[in-house]
Amino acid sequence: MSDAEQEKADQKALIIWSVIGLVGLAVIGLIVLLIVKKAKRKGGNSGGPGGPVVYPQYGQQPFPPQQNPYQQQPLPPQQNPYQQQPTPPHSQWSPQQ
Repeated sequence: MSDAEQEKADQKALIIWSVIGLVGLAVIGLIVLLIVKKAKRKGGNSGGPGGPVVYPQYGQQPFPPQQNPYQQQPLPPQQNPYQQQPTPPHSQWSPQQ
């Protein structure tokens, strides 16, 4: 192959790889665009199951906590059967033999 033919082949390869790169970037951009649109359509709720996380600005009071209708009420404290019992005074001990 002559130098002119080699230069033409190199130029064609460069054009082909450039087109492949541009098509790849376009596909990635389209995927990102579709993901962003889908997230906005759903309301942009990116904070998880409880909604978006809102942090109060510096110097402001946070919002009052909202009542969760599905929150369980705390159970009343129960006597622990494995808890050590207080020792009785010495006068209540039965005499040892």
